[in-house]
Amino acid sequence: MYTLIKKFKSIFICFLILCGAVLLTYLLVRIVHLQQHIIPVEEKEAESYIRRVSHRNRVKAIRDHFHNIVEDEVSIIEKETACSLCHTGLPHHKHKKMRALLNMHTFFLVCETCHIKPEGEEKIAYGWMDPEGKDVSDGHYGTSYHPLSGSLLRVNLSSRIGPYIHQNGQRRFLLKKTDSPLAQDYLRMKESLNEQEKDYVKKSFHKNINPVGSKCKQCHNEKSKLDFKGLGFSEKRRTDLENLLITGIVTKYETFYLPELFE
Repeated sequence: MYTLIKKFKSIFICFLILCGAVLLTYLLVRIVHLQQHIIPVEEKEAESYIRRVSHRNRVKAIRDHFHNIVEDEVSIIEKETACSLCHTGLPHHKHKKMRALLNMHTFFLVCETCHIKPEGEEKIAYGWMDPEGKDVSDGHYGTSYHPLSGSLLRVNLSSRIGPYIHQNGQRRFLLKKTDSPLAQDYLRMKESLNEQEKDYVKKSFHKNINPVGSKCKQCHNEKSKLDFKGLGFSEKRRTDLENLLITGIVTKYETFYLPELFE
């Protein structure tokens, strides 16, 4: 009798464990199911299925990523320049150990800021390029720190510093736009162009463009070609940019090494 009771007790315990596992599985499935039906406001307001799925995937990518991902609006100006016809928003890729550092600059500068080649006696200055209709009264991203967290204030992520000249009393930014005749002609004809014609177009787009960008010390020093104060950078931010330690690593050492974890 004792053996029978002990056997029944073991079966009952196994039954309870099995029931608990089934219940837990059911609850997990219900939670996932409910999460899939919680649609953000932005997704509800999207005018098409494609945009809703795109928004969902973007939110998931940001949630699952362990780095800080900057919002989509950072590419507004890039999409308006002819560079975007061939280059991505993160164009540097040849130098493996430097690409992240170089690509980081695209969150603050347009390509021409580093790569423009002045024509003749042109005096090039640098100013903020702001998308039309964008409120920039709070300043620009990268110009100041949050007083509590110490991180960069995330304001007006769509603005970029670009080169310009004064022409007829107004600023004329030295950028080729996607609505320029050359860019529009290329978009119409690109599928039918042969290699010689593509090479001609490439050279036309790269006119007045240096293949190698500015050296670090041209910007990151007290006599920077960028007027950090005039551009609205805070005193603390100016000091950090003018005395950037990474500049020394890049300019003083022809070859430098990073730990294997970066390989």
